[in-house]
Amino acid sequence: MQSLTCCSLVAGGVVKLSDEKQQKISHNLQFDGGRVVQFHLGVLSTYSYLLCSCNAALLIDPGRDVNSYEEYLFENNIELCGVFLTHIHTDYVSGHIEAGTRFNVPIFLSRTADAGFRHIPLDDDTSFTLGRLKLHFYSTPEHAAEGISMTAGTLEGHPEIIFAGDALTGTFSDNSGIDRLCRTAENSEHIRIYPAHELNGPDKNWTTPEKLKNTTVSAGQHPLHLENLREINRRGPEIVNWENIFPYTEPEISLASPGQHVVDIRNCADYAKGHIPYSLNIESNGKMEYWTAKLIPPPQEVYLTGDNEMALTETAQRLQSVGCRTKGFLFEEWEQKNLPVLSSVNTDVQELDTLLWSEEAPLVLDVRTAEEWQKSRLPGSINIPLDELEDRLNELPHDRDIVIVCASGFRSAIAVGILERGSFRSISNLSGGLAAWLEAGKKLNSGSFHTPVPSKCGMKSPLADSAS
Repeated sequence: MQSLTCCSLVAGGVVKLSDEKQQKISHNLQFDGGRVVQFHLGVLSTYSYLLCSCNAALLIDPGRDVNSYEEYLFENNIELCGVFLTHIHTDYVSGHIEAGTRFNVPIFLSRTADAGFRHIPLDDDTSFTLGRLKLHFYSTPEHAAEGISMTAGTLEGHPEIIFAGDALTGTFSDNSGIDRLCRTAENSEHIRIYPAHELNGPDKNWTTPEKLKNTTVSAGQHPLHLENLREINRRGPEIVNWENIFPYTEPEISLASPGQHVVDIRNCADYAKGHIPYSLNIESNGKMEYWTAKLIPPPQEVYLTGDNEMALTETAQRLQSVGCRTKGFLFEEWEQKNLPVLSSVNTDVQELDTLLWSEEAPLVLDVRTAEEWQKSRLPGSINIPLDELEDRLNELPHDRDIVIVCASGFRSAIAVGILERGSFRSISNLSGGLAAWLEAGKKLNSGSFHTPVPSKCGMKSPLADSAS
């Protein structure tokens, strides 16, 4: 059985992100022989780990920004011995190359991964030691063909920990690799299973074999699953130049065209007052990594604009986690050059409530998921999820006012730009979304609904939906 040996840290520069946008320690468990430190990146719903024993550590499924791991290792006088990938990720750009280079340590992953970078291949039923721990690797191909999970326990005893990656995604069955892995640990009284993504349900960051029995377990909200991210990870992501994370570029009229990808990170009120034609309003205070990558699949170039240099730099760093290449400028520079600007409308709750009862009621377009819309919705609203909107614009009328809604106003603000790209002009965004609607004491429909009657333009009538 091989033993992992330690290497020294190599310092690296990186912009310090605000707390809610960086990887934060969400769980810290001391167990016999070692410690599990779980890091959570809330904007992508991902988990990564440091498994520590005897001042040595293994980094598991790292995010692109490895600064948080470096800080923990330095503060606790722990040396990194290696990086382990449970699979080739499709939800974010992994930090395996970044960490392997910065800490000068080997990268471990399944032999079947067909990886294009230097690594140590792992086979099913392989073992290593880390300090006082025995690490054992098992093939778990449920989520990805190269999926491989790892148990950790004392050299003399039974496994205490399972790092399952995304093997929990899908149906748990007696024939699954994860079931085989659980059965190897069935004599351990306090076994815990740690995933690479948030789990659905009240326990998001870990589970047990008992809870998994006869249960369907899946990743949390908004998994990206982009094959181009998988290919970036398989080849090995380029090392990021953190010292020049956001190259400046001059604003040019050519950017005001549908062939360019301009993302405005300001709040929706400022965007509505004036913005670059064909730009998308993806605010920095939200799941902007997810929606930018979903709507502008990497590695396409993204031009960022906003009203704050620090916010632009922070956004550029965050977008590295989903493989986006960025450059940009301040919006005021666009205005100073007298380049074209569009404005849009934000509608408040009372205005929309009045409009819905008028003779020429607007079409209410809900861009949340179908599940969210089915659960609760405005009367007569139609549903086209945001990630489907660009491909379904032909379902919307150009001769009718459209009010776009979502849960908070974040997704509907993005939808404004998508509709503008489709030459829709009589559009507005519900400020504060359905949260503001409920806060104003107004009701939503829910559950099953009757088939709406057609309106003059062939779309659904705004008040056809009946409350249940």
